[in-house]
Amino acid sequence: MDAQRKNLLLEQLQQIETELQSINFWSPEPSPVDPKECTEAFCADKMRFHQWLQYIFLPSARNSVETDTLPSSSMVGVKAMREYDYMSVVEKALPLVSLLSQFDALVSSQPESQGTDYSLSFTEFQNALKNTSPDASIPMLLKEWFHITIERTAEGVTKGFAEDHTEVDLHDIHSQIQANPEMQSILYQRAMNILR
Repeated sequence: MDAQRKNLLLEQLQQIETELQSINFWSPEPSPVDPKECTEAFCADKMRFHQWLQYIFLPSARNSVETDTLPSSSMVGVKAMREYDYMSVVEKALPLVSLLSQFDALVSSQPESQGTDYSLSFTEFQNALKNTSPDASIPMLLKEWFHITIERTAEGVTKGFAEDHTEVDLHDIHSQIQANPEMQSILYQRAMNILR
């Protein structure tokens, strides 16, 4: 990892820490839980998401940057969206969601992740969403990844809705997917099966 990329990632992590502090999602106390006791992803069975960010994600991510052992993709921004911007909106946490999504994009912009040829334009994404039957593969993916339901209005407009029935911005969903190579690849392959 070159020095510029390393500095960008560390600066992004510092911004995330600063934002956690500014919205009072930060504790001066040591972790109340031994991470080894966690049995669920994001340690959801033992702590709240912002605690996981402070006690597990930030130290681990910084170590991965310093030792050049970052994974090829990150989905912490997707998890943050689920936590703070779908089922119920936590307004003060929305800048944090944005910072975490930016971190995902930085991780996914590794040189080996570029030029995958799995990019899908927003128009192609919309066209692939037109099949809204319950077993449609792409709406099912979006339900799994983002907990949203895809519906078509009487006018034929495709819209996404969170579990609390609030409308979500499909441009944001598309951007999140395009920033994550693994999700991008899966979406592209399924879309090509539909659009051929």
